[in-house]
Amino acid sequence: MTGGNGADVFTFANGDSTLSATTSDVITDFVAADDAIDLTTAGSGTNYVEAASAVATYADAASAAETALNGTVIYSFQFTATEGFLFVDTDGNGSANEVIRLTGVDDTGFSAADII
Repeated sequence: MTGGNGADVFTFANGDSTLSATTSDVITDFVAADDAIDLTTAGSGTNYVEAASAVATYADAASAAETALNGTVIYSFQFTATEGFLFVDTDGNGSANEVIRLTGVDDTGFSAADII
């Protein structure tokens, strides 16, 4: 997905993306504080965590997200050197159900406030 110039809202319903690195939805031009991702529940300091440092691979990101998700935390943002991954626990069972990939985004380019 590419939103173009200006503020964009990328809207997802439960099940719109997958948990696969190859078939998940990709946002190619996300800009923090301008753009937003619209999910079922807004991001907050309670339901969102993000990695403090990059991981090497998607598999490492998925593993770190699984550790972070716990039923209260339903969003986990992980990143590699080239892209970010927003893992989403849509059913609150402590395990990711889908992931949204953000090209060129790291922990400085995403926060809980970007999830509306």
